[in-house]
Amino acid sequence: MEEFNDGRRHFRLRRHVDVEWSIEAQGLKGRGKIYNTSLSGIAFETDKPFKASQSVVFQLTSSELKFLPLQASLRWWRPVMSWGRGYLCGVVFVVDVIGGNDPQWEQWIKDSYDQLAETKDPVMLKKFLGHGEEG
Repeated sequence: MEEFNDGRRHFRLRRHVDVEWSIEAQGLKGRGKIYNTSLSGIAFETDKPFKASQSVVFQLTSSELKFLPLQASLRWWRPVMSWGRGYLCGVVFVVDVIGGNDPQWEQWIKDSYDQLAETKDPVMLKKFLGHGEEG
């Protein structure tokens, strides 16, 4: 059987947490919801539209993910069809692109992986292992 490979460098963990975002170059800020995390980036939904392009850099903060890297570059986006105001976005952390993440973020990701490795409950595994952009 052929193994599935979608070209991602890092495994995704499903996490539904609030995030505050801004795009300084466009003078925009808002709130959103993170759907999944990885060592190199996140997928999240914005609460309003912005001028989408590969050059967009987000500033990010989350009280629930204290070590979340602060800057991320837009990798992909698509309109949220259910209510049509914002975007579902995939972003890659800027620090990862230039050669390394915050050690505390790396430890948080590693600890999350370790917790999953010890989980034997299929319901819990399904909850935290997402396949695709959304949770």
